[in-house]
Amino acid sequence: MAGDTLGLVDDEHEGDVMLVPVMRNGRRVFADTLGDARRRARASLATLPDALRRLDVPSPYAVAISPTIRALADEVDQRT
Repeated sequence: MAGDTLGLVDDEHEGDVMLVPVMRNGRRVFADTLGDARRRARASLATLPDALRRLDVPSPYAVAISPTIRALADEVDQRT
């Protein structure tokens, strides 16, 4: 695991999508039990390197911003 990239829903990146829609137009589109959520969280934590699972000595973790988000931020900056 080398890091994460924050991107828009339509951006294509390598790796796994970490956030999924659970509601759309006021309706639940993703149903999960508490046990399912716990298993998914446990499995996700197990994929982290040991240095990132430690609480006593934090380790730096790379997070990149996608070019599309940067372009949107630039556009907003120009408007204001």
